[in-house]
Amino acid sequence: MLTVFYDLESTDKLFCGQILNYSFIEVGDDFEVRSECSGKIHISRLQLPSPDAILANRTDVLKHQAENAPKERDALGQIWAYLAGIISDRNETLKLIGYNSSKFDLPFLRTSFIRCGINPYFEGKLVSGDLLFASRKLAATHPEFPRPLGPDGRLSLRLESITHALELLAGPQTHESRDDVLLTIRLAKLYRDRFGLDVRSFAPYEVPLRGTKGDIRFSVTPLYDCTQPLRSELTPMMLLEADHRQALWVNLKKFASETALGTSGTHRNAVSWFNRATHSFFCGEGTLSDEIRSLAKDALDRLGNVTLENFFSKSLCDIELDIYRLDFDAIEALRSSIWDRDSTQLKALANKDALTVYNRHRLSHYPGGTAHEAKVSLMLREYALYRYSGNMVTSKGGGEGSLCHDSLSCMMKRIGVLEETGTASDKELLAALKTFYLESEIFRVAGEDLMAIPSERLIAAQPSTLGGMLSP
Repeated sequence: MLTVFYDLESTDKLFCGQILNYSFIEVGDDFEVRSECSGKIHISRLQLPSPDAILANRTDVLKHQAENAPKERDALGQIWAYLAGIISDRNETLKLIGYNSSKFDLPFLRTSFIRCGINPYFEGKLVSGDLLFASRKLAATHPEFPRPLGPDGRLSLRLESITHALELLAGPQTHESRDDVLLTIRLAKLYRDRFGLDVRSFAPYEVPLRGTKGDIRFSVTPLYDCTQPLRSELTPMMLLEADHRQALWVNLKKFASETALGTSGTHRNAVSWFNRATHSFFCGEGTLSDEIRSLAKDALDRLGNVTLENFFSKSLCDIELDIYRLDFDAIEALRSSIWDRDSTQLKALANKDALTVYNRHRLSHYPGGTAHEAKVSLMLREYALYRYSGNMVTSKGGGEGSLCHDSLSCMMKRIGVLEETGTASDKELLAALKTFYLESEIFRVAGEDLMAIPSERLIAAQPSTLGGMLSP
């Protein structure tokens, strides 16, 4: 199978952020480097990077901007062309592998592609892999796999921790994309050679494709309490529903705990959703006792009406936090609007989410010093007052108590807190970030109003489509 390892560093842990630097490296049969696509992306006028993200990826944003890197659309176009070229050259499926990528890098990449009008699915010929799943499997099942401790004294499966323990990394992890990809490739090769696990053929979801409602399996996971003699723990799981892509499982241990504490409610907290392509489920050998059978029967009685169709509530967050609301027609309309400069399909579609994504793309890429500069400033102010006042909803459920994007005043306060405890290097990065905020177009058009807003979260506003389109 064709294989590319990858890593992204971004301005934020939220998907409305932007990729800062990236690396995609193709490997051969023995993990030798065959080709690569690595680079940086200029921070758009819509982005004020998160202080915590900047400390994690160690990016001096002022130096980053001075390098005149490509804009997001151009860089994402290059990444897509690189991956598509590998697939078309050999007409095979390509496996894209990262470390802890299934919940961050993969959705971040897909979000970035779609908001640039690029279909991220490569006609089904791109499949994802995550070396973290392999680490979990080995930590739970292999007697010689190391058990490094994190700051909390528990098992740490972070890339830095594992590669230190296996003597692949001597100093601190750089968190620069290309360095991290090369480190991940070395770790993948070691897993094959020392532990007999090749991530390229590894299937972390070990349950058969389809099952019968009420089936019971035992999930094996690493035991993170390293004071215990065992390496793993078994959890009985009961199947509620499954199709060819996804499944709902009831954690019977959690179900029993909620019942015993009298906090059961509908017991939906004991139900977990699994995507076969992006989740792991390692099967272990357990004893199917009468107690477990009884628990499963009780769980089926109480939760039998929970299905794949009704498990998720309607998504009410900002579209960039749930880009999967855009179907293939919407993605094609974005492609036509952004790359062909033909918005006919987009207008006919009348999809508010697609229109929002398109207008943000135009706003982020529109050049200054044009006849539309006044309109750009007004639209940018509208966006700033939506995202950086604490009104952008980031949790899918929406409603009272929803999580929202930090306000600018919160972000400035966070810089101050981190400066108090940070190293000299941390303080330099944070000082550069603060300067970036104050010199940004966001601050120019709305800074005074944003800084006057209390740091407490406000009542969430509805996402704006930014008051009409800019001409292509």
